[in-house]
Amino acid sequence: MPLRLPTPGPAVFAHRGAHGPERPENSLSAIERALELGVAGVEIDVCSLRDGTLVVAHDGWVACAGRRVPFSELLPEEVDRVSRFPILRAEPVLELFESRDTMLCLDWKGVGDIALVGKLARRHGLTSQTIVSSERPAAVAALKVQHPRLGAGLSLDVLTRPPWETDGVAGAIAGAAEACGADAVMLQHRLGDDAVLAAARARGVAVFLWTAEDLETHASLLERSPDGVMSDVVEACHPS
Repeated sequence: MPLRLPTPGPAVFAHRGAHGPERPENSLSAIERALELGVAGVEIDVCSLRDGTLVVAHDGWVACAGRRVPFSELLPEEVDRVSRFPILRAEPVLELFESRDTMLCLDWKGVGDIALVGKLARRHGLTSQTIVSSERPAAVAALKVQHPRLGAGLSLDVLTRPPWETDGVAGAIAGAAEACGADAVMLQHRLGDDAVLAAARARGVAVFLWTAEDLETHASLLERSPDGVMSDVVEACHPS
């Protein structure tokens, strides 16, 4: 397993940066604040523009003239023109991590070519500390073929997972990760019970749980002892 986990216990990732009232999710200021706090890792969302440029955004589109325009249809100069808000490029974000040991999780939102994400991580010398995640098994498999040394995570949500039989959920999750070559499963936290953690680890697959939206959930997820937790409350619970 190529994942180089930074802590012996669960690694806490700042989910979309250390965001707050003055620092929007996925913004450069939220990411910089997370690094100031010294978190183990930072998770951000990435999409591709028409020319392959990667941008930091959760949704695969921008609102323009009352309709949603997919990022995949836009060039960088067009994004700047049609978006009401500045769209952050991924390049300056990755530059922040070049001289650090902080882990980086790039959650690919299914727009464009996932291999470009791996290429960008390699260009910045971040292969050993980066996980690229996707909810698409085929995308994870393609990423591992082109970037076998890069960490890859299969993301699963309770609302989108296949209708597995209850008794077979743990094995099915672990098997799905193994089948596409994922090094980790990124699970909506209601999926991450003891049976699932045990089944994944028996196959050499790491487990990350998302998302801790408050301090109570943050503490409860840490108690399950996953490999990592994506948290919205790193500002409140992490020593600065």
